[in-house]
Amino acid sequence: RHVRRVIRFALLYPFWHPARWTELWLRGTPSRRLRRSLEASFPDIRAGDILLIRLHWPAPWGRWAHTAIAIDAQNFCHGFAKTVTAHGLAALPVRYAVAHLRPRCPAATAQVAADVARTFVGRPVSVIARRNDSAKVSCATLVTQAYVHGGLELVGPEIPRITPDDIFASDQVRLIRIV
Repeated sequence: RHVRRVIRFALLYPFWHPARWTELWLRGTPSRRLRRSLEASFPDIRAGDILLIRLHWPAPWGRWAHTAIAIDAQNFCHGFAKTVTAHGLAALPVRYAVAHLRPRCPAATAQVAADVARTFVGRPVSVIARRNDSAKVSCATLVTQAYVHGGLELVGPEIPRITPDDIFASDQVRLIRIV
């Protein structure tokens, strides 16, 4: 499986590909140096804060490609690959832009959402999971379902399949920073 990834990367991004040269150039910029220390990039992260990841180009479903929720000041939980997992902040992808959002709610509601998200660890993940799907979750429905359990509706009920862009555009969150 690892060999297939290496071969695919080599075919999609040969040494002359502009994405590789852009990546090398970005490594020297000040924001890139700051990203090497993720604790310095997110000094005030709290349980329940939302992290959105943007790729170099838009994802098929919008500008923001992935969503995660902070379960405490050092760790986050997200639905990626096959199951929901929890990681330390150092596992955030350093080559992409990360938006730090804070829901407009009391800290107790955010803590409940973080605790609920922690209980989702191990649950199956599907990119096409719908809002009320009980068998699988997507990264965005993980975050919104955690907040629904906490008593806050991040995205209106008229949206059946929630994307990270829906969370970014929500009136229930405020942007802290984009790193």
